[in-house]
Amino acid sequence: MVRHLPPLARPQDQDIADRLLKRAVWNEAGCLIWTGARSGRGLYGSISVKKWAPPGRNYLHQRTHRVAYELFVGPVPDGLEIDHTCHNRSDCDLGQDCPHRLCLNPAHLEPATHAANVLRGTSPAARYAVATHCKRGHEFVEHLTIRTAKGGRACYLCKAGYRAQHSAERLTAKASSSRKDA
Repeated sequence: MVRHLPPLARPQDQDIADRLLKRAVWNEAGCLIWTGARSGRGLYGSISVKKWAPPGRNYLHQRTHRVAYELFVGPVPDGLEIDHTCHNRSDCDLGQDCPHRLCLNPAHLEPATHAANVLRGTSPAARYAVATHCKRGHEFVEHLTIRTAKGGRACYLCKAGYRAQHSAERLTAKASSSRKDA
């Protein structure tokens, strides 16, 4: 288990690196866990950084894992975000208390698209994307799967069943109203 960090990408960033490392501890999994302030919802570490502040502001709050990546590896490519590769389902559920969201170890961080980052998690979108069956147990096979306009999937059998039930209810309601009129 490696417990050292690569050299700084830019030596002038030593003061930011010192602030980061002062509030971080290594855990048994090789994660460098942030113990300082957290973002508004408390999921990610947060640090104020003066050098990235927009004009007219003295500082800007940044997520610690992004700052660590930029300090020790380099800039995050445009259109990408930093993903924690240390996530695993054996020691966390990737939920609210996931310790990996606080990891600063550059070896555990990589740039990824938002879609790839989301799909590695356990959000409803991620669970749905890897599902092999619909909620009623029908398998998602090509000839029984409908592609929605937004790129999602729908079960043909469930849709057909819903349509049949809806049509039957309409016919029953229509027959009932015609009996009342007679």
